[in-house]
Amino acid sequence: MKKLFCLDNKFFSFMTKVADVMILNILFIITCIPVITIGASLTALYSVTLRQSAGKSAYVASEYLHAWKANFKQSTMVWCFLMLVFTLLFMNLNMPLEGTGYGIMRVLLVVSCVLTVMIFLYLFPLLAKFENTIKHTIVNAFLMSVRHLLTTCILFGTATFFVLITFFYPAMIEINAMLWFLFLFAGIARIQADFLNRVFNRYIAEEAECC
Repeated sequence: MKKLFCLDNKFFSFMTKVADVMILNILFIITCIPVITIGASLTALYSVTLRQSAGKSAYVASEYLHAWKANFKQSTMVWCFLMLVFTLLFMNLNMPLEGTGYGIMRVLLVVSCVLTVMIFLYLFPLLAKFENTIKHTIVNAFLMSVRHLLTTCILFGTATFFVLITFFYPAMIEINAMLWFLFLFAGIARIQADFLNRVFNRYIAEEAECC
């Protein structure tokens, strides 16, 4: 009888986690619809998943909406800045360049793109986890992405893995669309949250020791 209750509890716990991911995913998609609000939505998404990873999340919907409102202004400013940077980089990469400096310019642009992506991976989780100025958040995102290069690669790989599967299996577009709608945005953020918390906890511990 005890084993049966144990199995029931584990199943119930699993289904609760699945439901939380679905709720979080749908909320994220809905709040991303205006496009300009994607930054606030990413910050809210990581705010909840980082709490889930630490075992502190209980009510995902209310926590998400609270984080979305609380971080809206700062996250939107960061998102608009990032979109401007990505747009300029994309335009320059597609601009026909000639002359002896073409190769060097192309390399610099590619390096800039890589660094921007690396910063992007940490930027919204940092906004979700810590209170700081935009300038210091961007600097910290850059420093963390370089210092914790293995984690940076894992964060990037986690996201691109599912994107590549969707891209290379167009015949499964209906299944892929359903997975993205119900699970994948929140699911990817939840996986990344475990690795991000390990990094963030090191800095929290270092700061506590200094104090």
